[in-house]
Amino acid sequence: ASYIICEGPEGVFLIDQHAAHERILLDRLLAGAERAAPDSQLLLEPLVLDLTPPQIEAIETAATDLAALGFGLEPFGARAWAVRAVPAPLASGRVRNLGEAIVAILEEASQGGQGLSWLERLAGTVACHSAIRANQSLTLEEMRALIGQLERTVLPRTCAHGRPTMLQVNLGDLERQFGRHG
Repeated sequence: ASYIICEGPEGVFLIDQHAAHERILLDRLLAGAERAAPDSQLLLEPLVLDLTPPQIEAIETAATDLAALGFGLEPFGARAWAVRAVPAPLASGRVRNLGEAIVAILEEASQGGQGLSWLERLAGTVACHSAIRANQSLTLEEMRALIGQLERTVLPRTCAHGRPTMLQVNLGDLERQFGRHG
């Protein structure tokens, strides 16, 4: 329920489903931002969050990038902000508590992080919080779809944080392990 095992012409691949989905979502988020057409989901009711000064500073510093990813945020009092829209992956139903996820994203953004820009850091954090989790069972069709989408990403071998999405055991190693060739 965390790894997908599949065979390829050069051996066996062990795919981390969370890292793979994170990479897929990162590419989609960045492509939407680049096209100035983020995949955004309007909320039926605004979500009002009470934020810390560093989190508010992160919103103000990265306002353009947050909007480019699909966030709709506006001040709602001294320390409160109303969230009117979120990137579609956050609204997918995989996120248990949207408010907590947004606060965690802002918290991570306020601390800096990996990536060359605010946009990349924010997109990576949104992708991570939105991705399929470890220990989440997928159907065979879902696994195939995930692998197909991963193959079409820009950097299919690493997630947003630079961790591997897959490990490969080459055919020669497998054959030696099973005593097929000396």
